[in-house]
Amino acid sequence: MYSVRPLSLAAQDAIEDLPTEFTSALSIPQHQQVLDAFSQLDLISRGSQRPKLFQLRCLISLLSARYVVLRAATGSGKTLAMILPLLLSPNKIAITVTRLKLLQRDHCYHEFEQYGIPSIAINHDTPHDQIRDEALEVSISSRRS
Repeated sequence: MYSVRPLSLAAQDAIEDLPTEFTSALSIPQHQQVLDAFSQLDLISRGSQRPKLFQLRCLISLLSARYVVLRAATGSGKTLAMILPLLLSPNKIAITVTRLKLLQRDHCYHEFEQYGIPSIAINHDTPHDQIRDEALEVSISSRRS
């Protein structure tokens, strides 16, 4: 038997504040995915973060096997939109394409790691041996989770 961790009051309020036009269009499994996203993020962030509506829309689309192209301002939460489906589906992978090496490093070594998601950055400067070794390491650590 396991215990269910209650959501923070802020997360409960955020769920209640979701627009009706969003929640009424969700299927029962999609409702559960939204609740799971709130629960996972609430647990990992210790109640300090809640998914935004656009992140939840991305989550539903990605978990429904649809492609998503997201354009949003810097700092708006695009990375978390990629992370949420991975939190709910740990056997899945995400491929992110960016021109900026600094952004790759920030995603791989800071944000993804913060959520316990193994990742690698591959660019022109990455030696082929390192790509193979890091991909193997990510694959092995993913299987242990």
